[in-house]
Amino acid sequence: MASRGQPVASQICSDRVQTRNYNQHRQKLASMRSAVDNRPPPMYPHLYQKLKKAQLEEERCSDIERDNRTLVKRMTDIMQRGGIDNAAPAYQVTSLNKVKRRQDLTRITDENHSLLKRIQEQQPWILVDVTLVLWERGEQLCDRICRYPYRPSASSPGRSPGRGDSSTLPAITDGRGSR
Repeated sequence: MASRGQPVASQICSDRVQTRNYNQHRQKLASMRSAVDNRPPPMYPHLYQKLKKAQLEEERCSDIERDNRTLVKRMTDIMQRGGIDNAAPAYQVTSLNKVKRRQDLTRITDENHSLLKRIQEQQPWILVDVTLVLWERGEQLCDRICRYPYRPSASSPGRSPGRGDSSTLPAITDGRGSR
C-alpha cells in the first residue's frame, strides 16, 4: 500500500502502519461531531399555538351564542303573544304649533287654487295674425337690404313657397310716399 515514490526498509511493517493509520482515520470520522448545526430549530409553543386567535374565536362564538339565545327568546315571546308588537307607543307626541301649521297650509292651498283659476281664465294676448304680418315685413326688408338674395332658413314660421312675395303684401313706404 505504500506509495512507490518513498523507499521503505520493510514493506510489511509499512503496510501494517498504514492500515492502522487508515483504521484510526475511519474511527475518527465515525465518531466526529459535525461543525455545522443542521438540526431543525426548537419549537416554541407560543409560535404555533396562536392563543390570541383562539381567544378571539371563542369570544366571537360566545357572542353568537348569546345573540342566538336572545333571538330564540324573542321568537318564543312572539309565538306566545300571537303577533309582532306594532301598537302605537304609549306616549303621544304633540306639536305646539300644529294649529298654526294647519292654518298656513290651508291658506297656501287656497292661494294656489285662486292663482290657478286666474291663469286658466286669462285670455291669450299675442295675436298670431299680426305677428305673422310683422315677421313677413321683416323678411321683405331683409330682401331689400341684403346685397345677395336673402334665403331664410326652412324652419322660419309662416314661410312657405308663394308667401312673402311683394305682390301679396302692402308696400312699405318711407313716409314720403315713395317706395
